[in-house]
Amino acid sequence: MGVGADAACAATVSKAKTVPVILVFMFDRSGSMDDSIGPGQTKWSALVPGLDAFFADPKSAGVSASLQFFEQASECDVPSYAAPLVPTTPLPNSTVFASAIAAVSPQGETPTQPALEGALQYAAQQLALNPNGKSAVVLVTDGEPNGCASTVTNVAATAQAVSATIPTYVIGIGKATDLVRLNTIAAAGATGTAFFVSSDAGDGGCDAGGCSAQDMESRFESVLAVIRGATASCNLLLPSPPPGQSLNLSEINVSFAPSSGQTTTLVYNQNCGGGGVGWFYDNLQSPTKIEICPSSCQMVQSDVLGGSLSIAVGCQTVTQ
Repeated sequence: MGVGADAACAATVSKAKTVPVILVFMFDRSGSMDDSIGPGQTKWSALVPGLDAFFADPKSAGVSASLQFFEQASECDVPSYAAPLVPTTPLPNSTVFASAIAAVSPQGETPTQPALEGALQYAAQQLALNPNGKSAVVLVTDGEPNGCASTVTNVAATAQAVSATIPTYVIGIGKATDLVRLNTIAAAGATGTAFFVSSDAGDGGCDAGGCSAQDMESRFESVLAVIRGATASCNLLLPSPPPGQSLNLSEINVSFAPSSGQTTTLVYNQNCGGGGVGWFYDNLQSPTKIEICPSSCQMVQSDVLGGSLSIAVGCQTVTQ
């Protein structure tokens, strides 16, 4: 994926500043989320600790998130879903989200159509405020859409309409065979298939006695980590030049330090040829950012434990 940098060269190295990434969470609080999964445990009580942990996780640094629940009191009112309970907030944050979640309890139906419309509207507003950023919706639900013209077909069409700029990730809570049609929404939202966090022993991943709250919490956290990795930005802001100097584009290097293993210097590869490894400038004549080539980006995004990118200024750029 890359080569070692010239150890004899003294460079100014700093953590790469990525373009903003905003995750818009729309979380199902319908009455069925209060269904029992065992003595004293419900789907809701199993998932809330995992959601709290994600927002407070230091590995979520560099991501911002918002949070809203459905249904709302005005069940079919799209603007009520487009105004999040917790607006966009940089992560990690161990208090704002936890306080908001603690004040909510399961009730009502699953009006997925207005909920997703509202989430996508808010995501679009955030992109307008951060035109070089990335935004995605994370839809968490334990049932198929119902109420307020909510059908799988309608919800999928809503997700597909903006999927080129705002993907929709879908997390199904419950038995995958009962929620398989959620895959249609995920595919329309340009994220492949839905993730499933099972509450049923026959669905795999749990012991014969069923899925414990700890099982579900752990699996939910793992899914959120995968989504966090998949949305990790591969667009980096140009570094500042050394004091008193101008930025020399022939003396910039980009390195990736995985969560385990050796740091690698990515090669400069303006056209991403030869397997799509390395990095390039968005505009060679007048660059505003550095972009990671597809194969190298996949390597970065697949490191769900949180690798890091850095930029070195002052040494000859490593090329293919």
